[in-house]
Amino acid sequence: MPWETPSAKQRGALIENWSYTHAYASKNPRHRIVPPGYIERFPRPPTTPGPVGHFSWLGIVGRCMDQIPRDVQRRVSQHYNVRTYEDWEDHMSANHTVYLSLHKESCPSRHRDTVRPSREQPMEYFRLSSIISAGGVVVSEPSHPADEAALEGMVLFEPEMRTNASGSWTAATRTLLHDGPALAAWRDRAVAAYAREFQPVELLRKADAWNEQPRADIPATLE
Repeated sequence: MPWETPSAKQRGALIENWSYTHAYASKNPRHRIVPPGYIERFPRPPTTPGPVGHFSWLGIVGRCMDQIPRDVQRRVSQHYNVRTYEDWEDHMSANHTVYLSLHKESCPSRHRDTVRPSREQPMEYFRLSSIISAGGVVVSEPSHPADEAALEGMVLFEPEMRTNASGSWTAATRTLLHDGPALAAWRDRAVAAYAREFQPVELLRKADAWNEQPRADIPATLE
């Protein structure tokens, strides 16, 4: 949410901007990043994430799927109404544990004349919050470098996600997804790292939500 003084509103000047992603930080020097974080007490039934037989997609399968390898396309299952704790528990219990993440603005559409390169787009933190907290594995196309750095070891970023339909993902990703014990160990480390790095109170503290640190770029009268 932007914070403006009355005089700044009249000039249309933005004093401060709050966002969930690092991708927008360069657009405003007074930028605080508070993404959705780890959800404690989220249901996590015992699951076996690999070898991967199918991939889950939260939402309606659209044109994005036409750009991923054909052997992945035929193993994607669409799930739309996964919202409550009970929904997630049922969903994970059915071993829907590996999820795809694609940027909507990188997909062709009759409503969109151009598509944005994936490396310019923010990561879908709102989606990650539920999936990783529930013990899921996320395979994503590349994202903004700062978001990728923040999620290192917590999300599998696949550089060839949108390869042509007859292509394939990198050998490292394919090998991990086919090795059940290795993928389970990777998932456990990813969840632990996410719980540690994206603890909600710490996210707010890192963003200095309580103004504990002096801000040299904001006049003292506005503190």
